[in-house]
Amino acid sequence: MSDTLTHLAGLPVCVRGRLVQRCAICGARMVDSDGRYILRTKDGSPGPPHWPLGAMVQVRAGSQTEYVVLPDSGKLPEDNCLEFA
Repeated sequence: MSDTLTHLAGLPVCVRGRLVQRCAICGARMVDSDGRYILRTKDGSPGPPHWPLGAMVQVRAGSQTEYVVLPDSGKLPEDNCLEFA
């Protein structure tokens, strides 16, 4: 079992000032401006408001969760989230 999981960034949606972005494959919440899922840079400062639409975002869980935007290869990576859809 891999310690990473890759999501496909779906369309960011803003409703009543709240920005939410989910995975286009499995529906996992990737961004939520309510404070629980805010993008941050490595130094902890605020990052962009959402992932680029269609970006493959690899998540590595651990004591501190890390996110990496993978280069576009035209294929789903082996650690994709399709089984959770």
